[in-house]
Amino acid sequence: MAHFPAPEHILSLSTVCVGVGPGGTTSMVARIVVVNFQGETILDKFVAPTVPVVDYRAAQTGITAWHLSSKDPIPFNVLQSTLAKLFRGKIVVGHSIWEHLSGPLIGLPRYFVRYLHVLSVLGIPHPAVATRDVALYQAHPSSSFAAVPKRAPYSQPDHRPQKTPGLMCRNLSVGIIGSGPSALITAHTLIQDGFSDVQILSRDSTPGGVWSSARVYPDLQINNVHGEYHFTGLNMPATASGRVTGEDMRVYMQNFASQMLDGHIRYQVEVLSIRRDDAASQWFVTVESVSTKQQETLQFSRIVLCTGGCDTPKIPEALSEPAARSANFKGKVIHSKYFAARLPEIEQKTKSIVIVGGGKSAQDMAAYLANRGCNVTVVFEKTDAFLASPSTLPPFIRKSRLLSIMAGHRVLHTRLERFFHTTWLGSCLVWIFWLLLKHASLFAAGITPFSRGPLRPEHFHPLFWSTSVNDEGVPSATGFHALVQQGKIRVVVPARLQGFGKDGVSVVTTDWRSIPADILLLATGYQSSWASLFDEQTARSIGMAPTMLKFPGDEESEAALFPHRLVGAKPQARPAAEKFGRATHIYQGIVPSKNIARRDFAINGAVFTTNIGYTWEVVAHWISSYFLNDPSLRVPATPEQAEEVAKTDEAWMHLRYPDWLHVNESYSSLIAFWTWPQYTDQLLQDMAQNHPVVRTTGSNSSIGSESFEELTASPPGDWGHWASKLCLCLILNIADVTYFILDFPKTCVAIPFSSSNSETHLKTTASTPPGPRRRYDVLFSSLHSAHLSQNRETLSPPKRRAAGWRGLSVDLIRDPAGGGRHSKKQNLSSIWTECDPQGTGSLDRDAFARGMWRIDEELRHAAEVGSLARRTSSRRVGGIR
Repeated sequence: MAHFPAPEHILSLSTVCVGVGPGGTTSMVARIVVVNFQGETILDKFVAPTVPVVDYRAAQTGITAWHLSSKDPIPFNVLQSTLAKLFRGKIVVGHSIWEHLSGPLIGLPRYFVRYLHVLSVLGIPHPAVATRDVALYQAHPSSSFAAVPKRAPYSQPDHRPQKTPGLMCRNLSVGIIGSGPSALITAHTLIQDGFSDVQILSRDSTPGGVWSSARVYPDLQINNVHGEYHFTGLNMPATASGRVTGEDMRVYMQNFASQMLDGHIRYQVEVLSIRRDDAASQWFVTVESVSTKQQETLQFSRIVLCTGGCDTPKIPEALSEPAARSANFKGKVIHSKYFAARLPEIEQKTKSIVIVGGGKSAQDMAAYLANRGCNVTVVFEKTDAFLASPSTLPPFIRKSRLLSIMAGHRVLHTRLERFFHTTWLGSCLVWIFWLLLKHASLFAAGITPFSRGPLRPEHFHPLFWSTSVNDEGVPSATGFHALVQQGKIRVVVPARLQGFGKDGVSVVTTDWRSIPADILLLATGYQSSWASLFDEQTARSIGMAPTMLKFPGDEESEAALFPHRLVGAKPQARPAAEKFGRATHIYQGIVPSKNIARRDFAINGAVFTTNIGYTWEVVAHWISSYFLNDPSLRVPATPEQAEEVAKTDEAWMHLRYPDWLHVNESYSSLIAFWTWPQYTDQLLQDMAQNHPVVRTTGSNSSIGSESFEELTASPPGDWGHWASKLCLCLILNIADVTYFILDFPKTCVAIPFSSSNSETHLKTTASTPPGPRRRYDVLFSSLHSAHLSQNRETLSPPKRRAAGWRGLSVDLIRDPAGGGRHSKKQNLSSIWTECDPQGTGSLDRDAFARGMWRIDEELRHAAEVGSLARRTSSRRVGGIR
């Protein structure tokens, strides 16, 4: 064969392994992919296991038991013969190629193998930058990366597309629909990342969405405690009670918009339609002025949909205003969306007020009116479950991952999660935990299992299976549950209203009970805000057209997709849920799978979660990387791959939350209710942030060293810090205390996102690729804000990790000679000296990025050479390594 191999003689190999043997520590090939020089798939097969699989390693592989049983897996011996024929006379390339060859036990002469980054690429000498660029395209089927970049023959000029299109993308216009919290943080993030033309379109006259001036009324209290609902760049002022009110949120949103987004928001324009011209790759948004009713069409290159799920009221036809007029109802019918705006009108009629619904809005309105002496009756079938405690919980519990671990994510990343959700003993502990938590919360509110009062345990939604859950903190004497127990609020439960009475001053339940009503308040929720925005052609083109979701009729087959034991014991869903139509297949709750490859449309605010601030900010950064075509962002390469991921998420939500289909789709395209840490970890890994294991804290903002003491409720060196951690570990899993202390999420935190101005973000250098550069900018901001330049040599390991050292990709690489950690410390010291030679604290971001890239290259090369030597001498038996 010639020294320069022809393209048709080049193949790339990648394998994915699962764990077998004791503890699942031995690897066995489970999926194999072979592509040709042009990136076309030659072979993509799952491999039938020859021994029982112990650990599917789903967090890294994306493989479940269903894949190895229902995807027509190929027998191992057939795989070997197929590969032997396929590789005959071919050059096989790949990253970690010896690992991939050892799985299927394929032996090839060394001169037929090209190990990227250590050997010369494809047998042709290249400069370091070219080798590094090829290494960025790692062959990993679960992330749908191409193993070899598409390249013209080496005798012709290189016509590869540039992987640094950031400057071009930043000049494109971005339209953001809505002005709620998700819209504000998305716009802020895009501007910080250098997008020059970002515009928010809002029907309201003030920012905030549900927290705008028109929708906030006195004494409204939100679910989050202080510190759990704010964004990077602007802290929430402290409150005396430790809770956050609606007025606090209104002021915060207005301050955020005025300080961060001045000139980027256009108020009082209602979006009538959104249309995409596929030929021109442009979006056309028709808007109408609320005041003048004048219409105009705006043009954007990118659209982010942030309309949220609390915009379009859902009103039962039998209780609508037309139905009230037909029945000669003399009172007023008002939806909860307009409660604040029509509050003076409501308070004038103090005779009798009936509220329909048992959710948070109904409870807040009932408590507000009852505290002002109104006669209030609330009608519902079930009311929201809640968390409560007799006293304020300490931060080490409040900000830990306790609930997220016990709730169970779709992918069980850690041994602790797998113990709790895949074993009989662990499942029993989880069931007991949620049962005790439910009754402890009810007891704190004065509701016991033997209570015969108006509210009883059976009147609440299930705490584990439902998303209808509130956080009451320490129950208040003026809160809904206390007022019901005191008799100041009357509840009719379980009951539903069927219409208006013939006397014109009452409403009637389905069991024909008549309830006097001067005002009927409908807390009946909201419907999708997406339905009327897109024309039919655009909705079909981008995958937003409502369709009927179909799930396996056999619950055993459905539950077999996931190893969680408790999903087999889910309660019965409401019958109507099976017929519910909605927009389907939203990848990660952010991008319609059908539109994944176009990178011109995204959604923020559609992920249902308990930690809105942090989750939506991480999603905003994901969207920014997506729009920038960031090569380090892992997204499916084809709509089919994205759809497969989305379908798996939908099947999981159907099992985990039986009434999920009743929830408004525009804020439940993906549910990460308790498990928002695992969900945001996955997004951070997609962005190559703190890979391979990302740890985030319970707070929505990223934590630096200056807030480490607040996070753990005591200094790291204080005995109370370690004692509190040990107690929690013992409660969770005594058998795994050592593992949990070492891997506890509070000791390592997520990399804080950069809050620098857009000019600084644009200072990318030729020697630093855009993917690593983003990580270095993020780390630089974290270290700089914590003033680590003054005490970098004296940091203790816990503080160093809390400051973001573990976020460095170099920290994931170990020098085989044993000197990697020492060398890294010396190099970091020299980098800080280069950045700040005078010791003034004024650091150079570009010098830091160049130095970090140099360390990355040196340590990665040393690690791969040592790893290659170990792999070539290892024993390979029976397809298991």
